Amino acid sequence: MKKLIFYAHDPGSYDVVYPVFKEFNSKDLFDCELFCEGPAGKINNKYKSNLGYVVNKVNEYIEKGILLGFISGRNWGIDYELQAINICKKFDIKTFVILDYWNSYVLKLNNSSRDVISPDFYIMMDQIAKNEAIEEGISEKIINILGHPGLDKFVSYNMENNANRETNGKILVISQPLSKIYGDTLGYTEEKVIEDCIKAKNWVNGITLDIKFHPKDDLMFIEKYKKEAIEGDLTEIIPNYDLVIGMSSMGLLHAVLMGNTAISYQPNLRNKDFCITNKLGITPLITKYEDLVTLFENLNNRSVSGNNNILKRYIWSDGKSTKRVCDFINNKLQ
Repeated sequence: MKKLIFYAHDPGSYDVVYPVFKEFNSKDLFDCELFCEGPAGKINNKYKSNLGYVVNKVNEYIEKGILLGFISGRNWGIDYELQAINICKKFDIKTFVILDYWNSYVLKLNNSSRDVISPDFYIMMDQIAKNEAIEEGISEKIINILGHPGLDKFVSYNMENNANRETNGKILVISQPLSKIYGDTLGYTEEKVIEDCIKAKNWVNGITLDIKFHPKDDLMFIEKYKKEAIEGDLTEIIPNYDLVIGMSSMGLLHAVLMGNTAISYQPNLRNKDFCITNKLGITPLITKYEDLVTLFENLNNRSVSGNNNILKRYIWSDGKSTKRVCDFINNKLQ
């Protein structure tokens, strides 16, 4: 039986790759292997592998003549999936990259010349992503709009669970290691956001605040705010909060899809706003600390705005992205 290799390193990459792997693996059409390296390996220890091991397996299976396709998410800080794609293309092995967020579309090797690598098929979530990718130089010929497999579980969440829930004064802040990518060029860092949120919480009576750290957050940063830290899957913890705050986190979209109120807090923003929920018009952008305090003061008076009509414009809002992606890949492998 021919093999398919699935690969993820970053949490976002895992979110889009794992549902597709799971679907393929359940049908026994191919011999499927999933390699979870780095943070993805911490999410799913069953498929954890050492950094770069996937490249060795790609070479091994090509040499044996049994590799049919390579499917990966988009990762940053490493380029093992790009090395694997580069090898596969030399042997006419079909390659697929599934995008998990609306930025950083160009795929570059971590070599001195920063060579651009293009998969045979670049799977994107909607027209917004496609337009931005083309602006960055991605060939329209390889782009396929099929949705976002990582959103299916949030779309299918039973909204009635939130319908009559009473307010409880609880706020969830979703962290991101943005300073590792941008330094302080955005006008803020994740620590500034956390500090402001804690300061505002202490100013307003009757509210509590928890922080969901990112797997790539700095360990000293996490240690500093460990009293506010909360563990768990976002699907399980988001319904426990009245308000979800993030910068440009995918968690904001998850929260909105589950019926929660969410806002993007980016104090003193002086760069491009990468937050997709702001682009979609389903979360407000707050850039001033004073406005954050006002939001906290009126927390118990908040109402969930109706975003269903906006969300219905996008293919990923139907909860069938995984099926579309699997059908597409299967068709291209025939």
